[in-house]
Amino acid sequence: MANEQNLKPLNKRTQRERKEIAQKGAVASNQAKAHKKVLREAATILLTMPADKEIMAGLRAYKLSEVGCTVAMALVAAQMKSALQGNTAAFNAIRDIVGERPRDNEPAEQDCNIVFNIMPASEKET
Repeated sequence: MANEQNLKPLNKRTQRERKEIAQKGAVASNQAKAHKKVLREAATILLTMPADKEIMAGLRAYKLSEVGCTVAMALVAAQMKSALQGNTAAFNAIRDIVGERPRDNEPAEQDCNIVFNIMPASEKET
């Protein structure tokens, strides 16, 4: 098991060991990026698929046209329905989707100079 006693810092390793560690890290990073890309592509494909009749049945109140309604639209409508029922997490998700996250709309901080005029009590006007 790795612990502080048997860990060896990189600066105390040979050039060859450092290179091998860096290569292993690069391989793992590339695999993680490839995995995320596959998941992102799969999600995009699934979200752009037409919503089936079963999905649309739960969203009839929103009067979405069944023609052209995608899974993504159905998911947003379901989030909206949940938000209207008091689910604050669903509300936050909807707010984030439309880009109205509070920190996105805050103005950039500006420099502010404050000058204090401090005088000894003997110099103050009465």
